[in-house]
Amino acid sequence: MNALDEQRKLILKNRSIITINHANTFFFETTHLADANPYLLAKVGIINMHKSELDIQVMFEHFISSKLPQTIRKISGKIKSRFEF
Repeated sequence: MNALDEQRKLILKNRSIITINHANTFFFETTHLADANPYLLAKVGIINMHKSELDIQVMFEHFISSKLPQTIRKISGKIKSRFEF
């Protein structure tokens, strides 16, 4: 990634452009930030967590119960059944 500009467009190294809506949230996972652009790092929040601190099932349950639109939450049981932890 190169930069997230003022118009909320993410410009990738291959010069592709992704326009980001204000309602969008992105999570990027990396093992290091050695190649990260300082401009991008100044625009985003960074959470540093060791993999032993992450519990994917807890994160998934939280997402299903609180982040999905109400209409989709009605079928959360079906969504959960598609995943194995």
